[in-house]
Amino acid sequence: MALFLCGISVPKAFAAGNDQQRETAFAKQFSAFYPYTERRGMEPMNFFDGTGKTITLNDYKGQVVLLHFWATWCAPCIKELPTLQALQTQRAGDGFAIVPVALDFNKTQPQITQFMKKHGAGDLPALMVPENDKAWDTLATFPLPTSFLIGPNGQVLYKMIGDADWVSPESLALIDYLLTNQQK
Repeated sequence: MALFLCGISVPKAFAAGNDQQRETAFAKQFSAFYPYTERRGMEPMNFFDGTGKTITLNDYKGQVVLLHFWATWCAPCIKELPTLQALQTQRAGDGFAIVPVALDFNKTQPQITQFMKKHGAGDLPALMVPENDKAWDTLATFPLPTSFLIGPNGQVLYKMIGDADWVSPESLALIDYLLTNQQK
């Protein structure tokens, strides 16, 4: 069922609206939503993938990034994995990347990969933070799931706490807006 506002589909209504309307509609999905009016970069941290390759946020410079922290023991995280996969299918590519990072000490990277496949997110990268990374001092305090939308210049635009439908009209409208309007 499609939602229409004055005969305009939701994505078109958001495209015609201002930033505040777009953010407000998107923010309603989360238990907490923080727009960063004073942009700043993320704390440097390393991730590793299934090949043992080290990845940093600098590897995604020039793209809008959805940095998503989750864990296998987090029920809301598991619930939203398929919507992250759907977002990957619909929007990932030139200019947009989804970077899901599992915060699990007791799992191996192959176990994370298998878990993601089992829960409908097998095409996403299965990234983890090395156990000895100093970023754990910060990451251990995050409620899960926690996500950040980061602009192409590496500056944090939004922090979101809680699960979301990443392919809702509100989510897609904000992501499309960011892809169109962020400086490279």
